[in-house]
Amino acid sequence: MKRNIIVTGGAQGIGEVTSLQLLKAGYGIIIWDNDSEALEEMQAGHEHEDLHYRRVDVSNEEEVRAAIQEIIAKEGVIYGLVNNAMIAANKTIRELSLEEWNRVVAVNLTGPFLCTKYAADELKKTKGAIVNICSTRALQSEPNTEAYSA
Repeated sequence: MKRNIIVTGGAQGIGEVTSLQLLKAGYGIIIWDNDSEALEEMQAGHEHEDLHYRRVDVSNEEEVRAAIQEIIAKEGVIYGLVNNAMIAANKTIRELSLEEWNRVVAVNLTGPFLCTKYAADELKKTKGAIVNICSTRALQSEPNTEAYSA
């Protein structure tokens, strides 16, 4: 049975590189990304029987729960979770709306919580691992990145 790893935000940037490196290491990769265009581009450029793609908004509890249940039903097990999905809204604090702030916090903080919450039981069964990706901005911020740096 394939050792499956979920990579959130896995269709671009650090997530894409992580997904492809884990694939090379022999894992089955389940890429979650909320960016449909990025998912389509990656799928067009990287077709492989052990690469699976799904549009998931990690800040949406029902989407995360359903996606986890789908993996268990189709693949049987989950061996790892890479919480990588992040977004930014780089604006001055005066320009940043509460809606934008809440969206960034929902994806960047609530997303890893939800993914971990719903994958935890399966990961415990497989003695799997969770990797949380974090930005250096958590320790050294830059102007107009308050929501992201939170």
